[in-house]
This record gives sequence, structure tokens and C-alpha cells, in this order.
Amino acid sequence: MATLTVGVGKEFSTIKAAVAASHNGDVVQVQAGTYKNDFATISTSITLQAVGGRVNMVATIPPPNLKGMLTIGTTGSAPDVSITGFSFSGVHIKAGAGGNGAGIRYQSGNLTLSQDWFHGNQDGLLATPFVTDTGSITIDHSEFGFNGSGTGQTHNLYVGMIGSLSITNSYFHDAKVGHEIKSRAEVNTIENNRIFANNGTDSYSIDLPNGGRDIVSGNVIEKGLHSENNKMIAFLEAPGSGDPHVGSDQGHWGASSLMISGNTFVNDKASPNTIGLWNANTMPLMPTVADNSFWNISPASAISGPASMSGTNWLTSRPILSTAHPWS
Repeated sequence: MATLTVGVGKEFSTIKAAVAASHNGDVVQVQAGTYKNDFATISTSITLQAVGGRVNMVATIPPPNLKGMLTIGTTGSAPDVSITGFSFSGVHIKAGAGGNGAGIRYQSGNLTLSQDWFHGNQDGLLATPFVTDTGSITIDHSEFGFNGSGTGQTHNLYVGMIGSLSITNSYFHDAKVGHEIKSRAEVNTIENNRIFANNGTDSYSIDLPNGGRDIVSGNVIEKGLHSENNKMIAFLEAPGSGDPHVGSDQGHWGASSLMISGNTFVNDKASPNTIGLWNANTMPLMPTVADNSFWNISPASAISGPASMSGTNWLTSRPILSTAHPWS
């Protein structure tokens, strides 16, 4: 294991060069600053660490691979990659080339993000796994905001059918027409986050179209005045093929479940018929909705579709919402 250094007067002047020289187990320490158009594909199991402040990776041109600022994994690799203290912004590609430029494009392996910031990209993070039901993405104390192209096909976070997604202690907000969080992973754990539309034009706060084994717990979820629709959590709207590997949206995961507990739902849209959970009911499944709090959402519209609901607290005053960065 080696420590590679990046920055002015360091071993490497670019992140790309350090990544290309890395081997499994290496640590790449990057001095704080702005690294413009420093695109890289990572195929080794490495740790990227910001040193002395935030590392700002900024794109002013499309990535050469038409994927992302950083691309994780190749057809011949499934690396374990950890990234701490980085910012990703400005990644865009033309519509004719897919229109899905991402701060990070995940393709394989196990990715861990901590205290990272994704803003002003077409997609904050886009995961398109080479192999269905493999790999993992873990996100903690990170922020995704103002991502999206306005087409509704790009999102703050879009995760395809990987093995598992975990999001904790993070802040998602102000997606542009797309969803704050969209995941087709087989296992989804979304706990203790803030998921706000604010003044944005987002669609769903959380979208779990293929089901999976899902926990949504301890979050504060806000629907904004300018949100594109009135649904906060959407579940199982993908076509019900009966096989998780076929169908236009790849069908449903066979052993799906959903627990929604201890969340606070805040509706700032100019209508009390905002839906906290929309269970599209495209497979026979009864989500558990327990011990949640709702503000400015009517009991008649809080849940749409089958669900078991208990312990609900109907708030009479709007909670104060923090918009602070989630990192220390």
C-alpha cells in the first residue's frame, strides 16, 4: 500500500495521473483546491482523501467518455473505492450523446462516499451496473443539490439495479424536475436524512420503482411549492413482469418489502392533498407505515394504495427545517 499525493508541488499534479498510477490498497491524498476537467476512470481499490479542505472537481467541458467526472469500475474490474471531502460540479453532455453527465458514474464495485458534495450536474451520481444485483453504494454526511437538466430524466441521485444502496445523515435538495433520490437497488436503506424540494422543481422525493427490501426511517421529507407533482415517496410503479431481469423497467424484485418509520413529512405545496406514500400496487405487497409525523397533509391523502398505517402524529405547526451542509 502506498500514499500518492496530488497538488501543487506534490507527486502528481492531477487526480487522473494519480489514479492511473495507483494499485489496490493505495491512498490518494489530494490537496484542497479546484481541479478543472480532471476526469478519471477508477479500476483499482483505492481511497481518495481531501487534505486541507475541500477538493473541487469542476467540469467546463463534457467528459471524454461521456459518462462522468469520475467513473467507478470497468468491464474487467469491480473496485472498492472510498471518496471523502470532494465536490463534483458542472458535468454536462449533449442530449444526442445521452444527456446524462454525472459527477460520478458508477459501473461496478463497492463505492463509499463521505462528506462529498454533488451540485450543478445533469446527474449527481448515476449508477448503471454492468451486472444486475451486484455491488454497493454507501453515502454518509454528503449533499446532493441542484442536479438535473430539467428533462425529468436526470436526478440528484439515480441508482440502477445494484445489490444495495445505503444513505445516511445526508442532505438532498432542489433537484431540477427529476427525483431527489431514485433507486432500483435490491436493498435500500435511507435513514436520518433531509430530503427537501425547497424552491426547486423536483418530482418524487424518494422513488423506489422496482421495490426491493427497503427501509425509510428517521428522515425529514419536504414537498415544495414548485414541485412537479404531489407524491413524496413512490413505490412499485415499474411494470410487474414477475421477473426482476425483464420488462421495460426491469420488473420487480421478488422479495420486496417496505418499512417507513419515524419520518417527518412536510408539505409546502399549495394543496393539502400531497401524498406521503404512493404504493402503485403493481404487486401484492403491504408496506408498513409506523410512527410518522405529517404536516399540512390530510389523513385522507397521506397514503395512496395498500399500506398498514399506525402511530401517526398529525402536526399542527410547521417544523423548522435546517438547510445546513451535512458535513462537519
